[in-house]
Amino acid sequence: MTDPAANPNGGAHGLTRQRIGLLATIALFVVPVALSYALFYSGWRPVGTTNYGELIQPARPLQMPLLDDRDGKAVPEDWMYGKWTLLYLTEAECDDACRERVITLAKIRLGQNRNVNRIRVGLLMADQAGFPSLGEWLQPEADLLTLAPVMRDRDRVMKNFEAGSQEGPIFERTYLIDPLGNLMMRFPIDFDPTLLRKDLEKLLKLSQVG
Repeated sequence: MTDPAANPNGGAHGLTRQRIGLLATIALFVVPVALSYALFYSGWRPVGTTNYGELIQPARPLQMPLLDDRDGKAVPEDWMYGKWTLLYLTEAECDDACRERVITLAKIRLGQNRNVNRIRVGLLMADQAGFPSLGEWLQPEADLLTLAPVMRDRDRVMKNFEAGSQEGPIFERTYLIDPLGNLMMRFPIDFDPTLLRKDLEKLLKLSQVG
């Protein structure tokens, strides 16, 4: 009868080594991703680095009731998951300034090249009455998520963007939502496209989520 312990490739000892090897391989891929994500949300940064956008700490899970799109269709409840979302929030109709900023966000997304599919751009209007104005400039085939709450849920939707530690208006701003559905950053009203793009690139490099 063969002694399992004498066979380095079989028996209990071989099985144990195989398990250790498998766990080590998994850890090699999983641990760096988990660590980088944890460090980002803890607020840690290498010396000499800064963010252009204002971090919302702690990152806040979005609580979104019913939303419709510009075609009058209900938006899936999981719309905020799976990708990094640059979301522009406007109070009424999307005026010229709003249009320019949303188009700029779309260009920033397209400029991410191989990471373009990790990002989406959305326009959240506080009132569905603003939807007709979109037809003046937004093409039906445009790769842009358009949202507005049903009237009874308007206040509940807007409360997602009211942060006690943040000053200034919540409207006419760009917000960043992570792939887990957390509101994590907001940018100035008249944001600098170059600096916003750099923030986004750092996040995409730091985290493999999304």
